[in-house]
Amino acid sequence: MAIATRVFLAGNEPVPGQFGAIAVVIFPNGSDPARLQQVCRAFVAVLEDSGEVSERLPDAAQMVTIWPVKNGSAVPRSGVVSSAAEADRLCTVAAANYDYLRAQQAMAGLPSAKRLAPATRGPLLAAWAPGADFGRQHVSILRYDLSGIAGQQRLIGAMQVWKDKIERQPELWQSGWNTTKVRLWLSTQVDELGAQIGAAMKLVNDSF
Repeated sequence: MAIATRVFLAGNEPVPGQFGAIAVVIFPNGSDPARLQQVCRAFVAVLEDSGEVSERLPDAAQMVTIWPVKNGSAVPRSGVVSSAAEADRLCTVAAANYDYLRAQQAMAGLPSAKRLAPATRGPLLAAWAPGADFGRQHVSILRYDLSGIAGQQRLIGAMQVWKDKIERQPELWQSGWNTTKVRLWLSTQVDELGAQIGAAMKLVNDSF
């Protein structure tokens, strides 16, 4: 079994656990707060809470996606969100306290040509597998650019694609990225997912 999970992580706090893969939600500096809130609502609506999942499954079964927040913010690291009102309250605070510095540090792991331009609205999801490679440069990184996705339901759908592909194809990432198989798999997904979403997901590396 493989599960796509989420966590809110403050500052330079280390990732809590030995996860099979680790991803980050990356926005460029100065992003529209309303955009951050919409993406956050999709983030909490689709991805399961990592703390809750870790009580019943090993961390190695999870690809955890981080929403970085500033040190000292009131955003809880984890917790099940049980209502739309609760999600709205959480995401208002999470958007206001988004940690652009940690996001930029994560984005530095991507080849320069694959990073978000300052004027791009984002977000970009970048995933490292195995989790021990998190933040490293010159390793394979799955890059999923949602900049072209607009509207709450479309963002939820795009996040659902992220969740489904992680959970349905764990053999592609649980022992580190199998670059040949991932690229073959991605080449068959564009028509299935729709060109806008499908073309946004790529495996990148400085050496490719």
